[in-house]
Amino acid sequence: MARFRIIRSLWETPCLVLEVELLNGTVVSGVSFSVWDTCHRYDFNVAEVRLHGNETQLLCTSGLLKQFAPDEVWPNIFAGKQVDTENPEVAQSFSHK
Repeated sequence: MARFRIIRSLWETPCLVLEVELLNGTVVSGVSFSVWDTCHRYDFNVAEVRLHGNETQLLCTSGLLKQFAPDEVWPNIFAGKQVDTENPEVAQSFSHK
């Protein structure tokens, strides 16, 4: 189980790279989670976890990402959102923040 706040998201084909701040627990490869914007749910799987000093990056895959072109610009719509891998209501509660 892990809880984290998304700081920034970057599109690096074929993954969405999320720079995160861990709030509780540890994120491991293979974990699934959802993030909400104001009215849509986005489901992701963690393919890889990268640690660079104090920075944690999650390389995430999703069926949705297959629809994007390699040169597409991903909007940073998830900045500030919180996710709890065991409790999807956390992400939903942050959908309007």
